[in-house]
Amino acid sequence: MTRKLVAILGLTTALGACGPMTTLETAGLPAWTGGSGERDGRPAIVARGVALEPHAKVLRSELGNRRVRDLMDGGTVVLEMSASGSRLRLVEADGCRSTRLLDWFSPSLAWADCGNSKHWHTAEARVGIEASLYPLRPGATGRYRRSAVSHTGRKSERVTDCRVTDAVTVDLGARVADAFEVVCDDGRIERTTWYAPGEGPVAYREAHRERGLREAWVLTD
Repeated sequence: MTRKLVAILGLTTALGACGPMTTLETAGLPAWTGGSGERDGRPAIVARGVALEPHAKVLRSELGNRRVRDLMDGGTVVLEMSASGSRLRLVEADGCRSTRLLDWFSPSLAWADCGNSKHWHTAEARVGIEASLYPLRPGATGRYRRSAVSHTGRKSERVTDCRVTDAVTVDLGARVADAFEVVCDDGRIERTTWYAPGEGPVAYREAHRERGLREAWVLTD
């Protein structure tokens, strides 16, 4: 089902508890349980190749409450984000709690009660930035390496490559927003964010390479 984000709670994690990597597995994220509705999950793009000044870094003012429309079932939900130190914390309607680096694009540092995977619904990780994606501008690239340990002791290591593919104008319904289109891919899951300087993420899409669309939304106000 679509993950509807409705509240923010602090997720306390002890990342130092992650032990040395001794074995690796290809399954590193919670499995998708299915979904219905719009299958593409991409927002309407009014124009491409728009002029946007490079965006040097994420601003805390860009990470706040917002109302979004779910592109899988058409519902409207509240998305809230909470910045604490160098971390961004999220809690979803199904109880999934996660934390990531404050730059928004990094893979999760930890998650709990996420999905229905027997071995991977809860995990902690170390995430390293091998190449910074900032400043955001068309053509910019970034790379993250994550070593994760699940609650059952399984281990996974993944490399996530991100690229700013374009600067576009996104149709938000009542208005439009100029945003950088950023695609992050770890070989299994592709996450696309339309990130507007001064506003933060105005649209988001997450798709599994084999299982299809997992999550998609667009800002409504």
